[in-house]
Amino acid sequence: MAKGYSERYSQLHSLFYQWQRNGNDLPDAIGPTLTIPNSGPQDVGNYWVVVWNLNSWVWSQIATVELAASNSPHLTINQDSAGRGIVLVAQRTADRKAVIEMSEDLIHWLEAGDIQPIDANSMLDQFSGRPARFYRLRLD
Repeated sequence: MAKGYSERYSQLHSLFYQWQRNGNDLPDAIGPTLTIPNSGPQDVGNYWVVVWNLNSWVWSQIATVELAASNSPHLTINQDSAGRGIVLVAQRTADRKAVIEMSEDLIHWLEAGDIQPIDANSMLDQFSGRPARFYRLRLD
C-alpha cells in the first residue's frame, strides 16, 4: 500500500510542460526550458508554456520572440565551461539600462541580485537546477 501511495503522491506533485508558439503546441517541447537553436524568421512569434500537475494548471506570461539587429539589446544564456552553473551575458545599448531578471514560475520576476557578477555585462548563476530558473532581460 505504501508504494501505491508514494506513486500517487509523486504523480500529484510532478509538473508537466507544453510549450506553444502562437497558440500551437511545439512538438517535443515538453520540458521546463525551451531552446531555439539556429533561430530564424520562422521562429518569430509569441511563446508561452502551460505547466500542470494532476491538481491544476497555469499558463506563463507571453514572451514575444523577434529577430534583433546585431546592436539590439539581448540576453545570451550558456552553460559555464567549468561546470559551475549558467552564464548570463547581457548585450546592452548606450541609451538604455538593461536588468537581468529571473523567475521560477514565469509569473513572478525578480532582479537577479544574488547572481555573481563576472564583468560589466556577464553574471554567473550557480544553482543546482532545481527548481528550474527562467531568465529575461528587462530594459528600463
